Amino acid sequence: MQRMVKWTAAAILAVAAGVSADGFAAEAAVADNSPSVIIDGPSRVRPNTMCAWWAVASGGTTPYTYTWSGPSSNASTGGEYYGTSPSSGSFTVTVTVTVTDANNDSDVESKQVTVDSRAPMCAL
Repeated sequence: MQRMVKWTAAAILAVAAGVSADGFAAEAAVADNSPSVIIDGPSRVRPNTMCAWWAVASGGTTPYTYTWSGPSSNASTGGEYYGTSPSSGSFTVTVTVTVTDANNDSDVESKQVTVDSRAPMCAL
């Protein structure tokens, strides 16, 4: 049993150094603590209608900052974006958010939004 314990300890040190017990290169798993973000909100909107989308961030190190882009230049407030869809037609626009954490690590998420006169009204 003692020999097995010594081999296991040596194997652990070798893997940590990047070399496996059989001499081949080894990779140690490293936890990824980068932030991740998803966008919640409508996927269909009516033309010329104000709607809201929300960023749900997790991981990383708080506090987060949010940078939004979308169908209009309306202001965003942190994790929320308010946008007005174009005034006519039936097409797709994109709402995008970049979340950045206190360590300057970031994640980007985009949501395709269909502009359609038959879409339900947005509730603000």
